[in-house]
Amino acid sequence: MLDCMRSDYDSLGRVWLFPATEAADELGESINRIFQCAYKSVRDNLRRALELALVGVYFSLSHISADDAKKWLSSERQTPFISRLLKPLCKTVNFKSLADQHQWHEKIQSFYWGLCDTIHTRGRIHSLRELQPAHSRINGVALPEFNEESLASCLDLFIMTVRNISIILAAYNPVLLVGLPMVQKFGPDGPLSGFFEYDQSDRIWRLIPKEFHQAFKTIEKQDEDVISAKDWVENLPDWNGRT
Repeated sequence: MLDCMRSDYDSLGRVWLFPATEAADELGESINRIFQCAYKSVRDNLRRALELALVGVYFSLSHISADDAKKWLSSERQTPFISRLLKPLCKTVNFKSLADQHQWHEKIQSFYWGLCDTIHTRGRIHSLRELQPAHSRINGVALPEFNEESLASCLDLFIMTVRNISIILAAYNPVLLVGLPMVQKFGPDGPLSGFFEYDQSDRIWRLIPKEFHQAFKTIEKQDEDVISAKDWVENLPDWNGRT
């Protein structure tokens, strides 16, 4: 996820790369939880990963206070609720396009609240005993066991979370939709983040659900950042090994 974030001065000056690195860590930790058969905890890691992706993009918006962003980064400000995050996001061109054409804001909110239902134990089907069967209990402490159905559910949620994060990042930084010859042009001294090589771009297209492809193809053709980045990189001379 580190490569996905814009590396311009204003974006880095707000929350640095923290939301991306922390979201990636949460995704990794969800895999650890799966190995431990802690199937309910997986949902919490996935929820935080999704939330961090949204928060990182929200605080990068130019009309959101940079001071608020810095206070959040230093733990002096609460994390905004998802409804508050989505409203300004959907006023920006790319997210508005996704919301208008595909009801993106409703779909992402529904998926997020679905994860929250488990975190807040919304009834029996979201309980530990349902999601995380135990093979025995010692003094009331459950010893979790492998459960194929719970594993499959967690893996499905992991894939869905990554797909949702891919939509968020591609709308936030559509330059990712276009593969660019970064190593060929920059060698080891390229930009900190914000650009994809061809194989990385192909990967994000495969992660984005097909129902969103036409909208993103339009964004790819019309977005000024994409057009200027492609023109800039492709017209640079090849790196010749000199620093």
